[in-house]
Amino acid sequence: MDEEDQPMSSEDSDVEEEEQEDFSDVLDEIAELEKKLRENPFAYDAHVQLVKARLKVGHVGKIRAAYEKFSEAFPLTDELWLLWIHKEVVKAEGPEDFTYIQELYSRATKDYLSVDIWLERCTFHTEMKEHIGEAKEANKLIRELFEAALVAGGLHMTAGKELWKAYREFETEVQKELEDELCEEEEGTPEHAELTEELKAQKKRVRSVYGRQLKVPIEGLEECAEDYADWDTTTMLPTPMKNDLTKALGERELLQKHEEELTQAAAPRLEQYQAYIEFERARKASPARLQCLYERALVENCLNAELWCQYARWLDTELKDADNCLSVYGRAIRNCPWHASLWQSRMMALERHGKAALVNGVFQLSKQAGFVSSVDYLGTFKAYCSIQRRAIVASSPETVEAFRSAVQDAVEFLTQWYGEEGDPTCSLLRYQARVESELLKDFSKARDIWKSQILMHGRGKSSTLWLEYANLTRTYSDGESCRKVLYQAVQCTNDDCNAVCQALLDFEAETGTLAQYDAAQERCRAQLARLEERKTKAEEKATHAEAGKAEQRKQARSDKKQQNTKQKPKPDTPIRVLPQKRKAVQESSSSSRVSQILPPRKKALRPGSTTEDGFEVPLLPSSYEKKDAQTEASPPSAYPGSTGDGSPVLDRCQARLMAEAASGESMDTEDAAARQADADKPRFEYNPENKKQTVFVSNLAMTMQEEMLSETFGKLGEISDIRLVRKRHDGKKNCYAYIEYTNEATATAALKLDRETLDGRPMFVSMCIDKDADTKMPFRYSTSLDRKTLYVSQVPYKASAEDIAGVFSKYGTVTDVRIVTNRMGDSRGFCYVEMQDEAQASACVLKLDQFVFRGRALGVALSNPPRRKPIGGLGKGATMLDSRGSSSQFGSSRFQAPMTDGSVVPQSRGRSRTQISLLPRSVRGGGSASTDTSGATAPANSTSATLDGSATTESSSSTESRESGESSESAQLADNKPKSNSDFRAMLLQGK
Repeated sequence: MDEEDQPMSSEDSDVEEEEQEDFSDVLDEIAELEKKLRENPFAYDAHVQLVKARLKVGHVGKIRAAYEKFSEAFPLTDELWLLWIHKEVVKAEGPEDFTYIQELYSRATKDYLSVDIWLERCTFHTEMKEHIGEAKEANKLIRELFEAALVAGGLHMTAGKELWKAYREFETEVQKELEDELCEEEEGTPEHAELTEELKAQKKRVRSVYGRQLKVPIEGLEECAEDYADWDTTTMLPTPMKNDLTKALGERELLQKHEEELTQAAAPRLEQYQAYIEFERARKASPARLQCLYERALVENCLNAELWCQYARWLDTELKDADNCLSVYGRAIRNCPWHASLWQSRMMALERHGKAALVNGVFQLSKQAGFVSSVDYLGTFKAYCSIQRRAIVASSPETVEAFRSAVQDAVEFLTQWYGEEGDPTCSLLRYQARVESELLKDFSKARDIWKSQILMHGRGKSSTLWLEYANLTRTYSDGESCRKVLYQAVQCTNDDCNAVCQALLDFEAETGTLAQYDAAQERCRAQLARLEERKTKAEEKATHAEAGKAEQRKQARSDKKQQNTKQKPKPDTPIRVLPQKRKAVQESSSSSRVSQILPPRKKALRPGSTTEDGFEVPLLPSSYEKKDAQTEASPPSAYPGSTGDGSPVLDRCQARLMAEAASGESMDTEDAAARQADADKPRFEYNPENKKQTVFVSNLAMTMQEEMLSETFGKLGEISDIRLVRKRHDGKKNCYAYIEYTNEATATAALKLDRETLDGRPMFVSMCIDKDADTKMPFRYSTSLDRKTLYVSQVPYKASAEDIAGVFSKYGTVTDVRIVTNRMGDSRGFCYVEMQDEAQASACVLKLDQFVFRGRALGVALSNPPRRKPIGGLGKGATMLDSRGSSSQFGSSRFQAPMTDGSVVPQSRGRSRTQISLLPRSVRGGGSASTDTSGATAPANSTSATLDGSATTESSSSTESRESGESSESAQLADNKPKSNSDFRAMLLQGK
């Protein structure tokens, strides 16, 4: 560690060990921030943090260096300036330090309007009067500072009174010093007479300050009048002053409305400031008042480039104040370097006010400004080339060469960074060719530019460029040269050959002979015929290609259909098939094969009952809640006896056996041991009272272990229970966990671990809720238009949040970057960027939309997510009836089908378009509404599940069919015995 970086210590007491450790952490932070700033000198937040860290350590030299780098990159706020200056004042020792502090005050007053900085500057010079020089010289310098302060902020409605008051106190103090000196001198002496004259002049000066303030419509006028009465006790307030005071109070009352609007509105109050400025301009207020109002608006809207342009344009065109205009342009570029029009206007302002020598320096800086698109650079280059063109003097080869060099440098820059897209129409080169022909009378140079640069790289097929070249040749060269150009254009163009042919025929008709006209006509006909033939062939080729694509799509659909068709089983592979529609001649053979594999199907067992061998049938989620012996319900997904899809464990095992037999492969054993260990654990008792202290963790890897979860979540607090669940359904694996803490505060803190990577996958952490209840986890982000959040598409997949923040931080403060990922934690190619305010977000949309970032054009727009469609594709407002017959919004609660015992089984959230019913038409054809044992009626077109896993789908029919089939269907549902294959076959053959 360098000696300069050592923390300050007191001579009276040593630094304690704990304080040294604290400073050690600060120094590490400083090293990291300095590294970051070396990589990106325009990281505003890093500059702020570095300055604060340096202030903690306290070394003046390092603080000064940090502030200097910060000030070079950005204008500083008044708070930052005052912190810096106060630190310098405390450590000031000699004249050099005093001079440096004077320079800092001067720089601080140039960034933004700050009455506080002006007050401190004047006060500092008043206190350090003896270091300035003699009394008269010091008073003169301080008086000049006060006058500059009044010009800058004396018209500020609310804060200007402080400047006037300080000025009056200073002049009054000077008067008292003169009176004391006069008392010490003897009367009749020359010194006494001289002091008497100085005292009279000083009293006149004090009276003038009072009179000037009483003319200004600001706050504090009444106080100023009272102070004048105390200062001059011999006379009353003079009549002219009374009249000025009355007029100022009336004008202040007129402006009070706009001041109140500013007071009531929240920053940045751009709309209120714009209305205030328009009001002042409409009533033709004094330029000083308008200038002060613009400065007040820019303090809160320093990143609004349009406001800077408006202010500078007013100074340049209406006020015609060259110094202030150029100063404002310089400040505008420091605040909004990305706005190309500010650079262009500044260069033209320098030319307008006779400072063209500075234009080149500004132009070189503009190339490092980091504009968003090539259009901004192209506009800046055109403005610079136009300035160089206006500076051309025919007798000065240097000015001609400067113009040519400016164009070529611009072309090389655009080609290097943007390729052919930098200037796709060659506007700069065409501009140079026109200048060479018209102004410099050098058509040979223009011809070289057209042939060697403009009509190259595929641009030679453009009819527009060829016609412009031909017109330029006809104007500044001979007719034969123009004829050659037009013939070349007919041969090369293919976008609008008719226009080129017509131009050639018009030229020959106006200047050529009949033979030349006939030759041109024949040439045009031949070329048009070739182009037409080429177009016909291209169309035929496109037609064949489209036909081939259609055939490929047809073949792909056919192949997909064949793949989806169930393959015939191998002869030597035993299978067990589900009941399905098949021919009667195959029924007997299929039934015999199935009976050889599995024993006859026994009567379905009710949940909670015990088999002959002592196996207790697991409870389904709904029936578990209703069992009398159990008073605490368990979430369906956490209960070990449920598959999570509504079918019992026995049916799931049978389905897996059949899938294994059909595929001819053995069951995967990669996670068998883990799932067996989960099955051997005691049943997880879900307590609704503890749900507020329980978190649900999903998207876990199948290899996840409880020890890993305990280590990760145990850092936040004591864990009372962990339940790790693994399941497989439809070939998919799923692993999740329930983690119960001892208190609610720790569970809430655990939500911060959401999206953290664990075992290679991002885990999703949320509060545990009862899915059967009418509650939902609130979505943490806005689902409507958010003017501070940006939706960014086409994001490079390898880009990190820091990389994206670095792009958007150029136009404001980035508060959050959310990259949308898949379940493996990989980026999906889009993200959300939250800015500090709406103005910064709007600037990012304007500047970064279609910005090329790592080879991809970003799409930037305000976040406005589309409304979520109702689940199941029923459209907006779709409703459904639950098992009790009550209406509920589709998707707001889980769809549950009635059970024969009155309980419900969770079903899928809506039917997919590819999902079909496999039940015979004879079963579905009755179309009657079914009634469960609880008496609730299921609506038409709904699906209900029985205990053995079979499904009954009801379709809508006429009222007569519903009444005729009511008795038969009621009899079927009254019988709880599951239907066998024979029952289905009998019903199928019954209608034949």
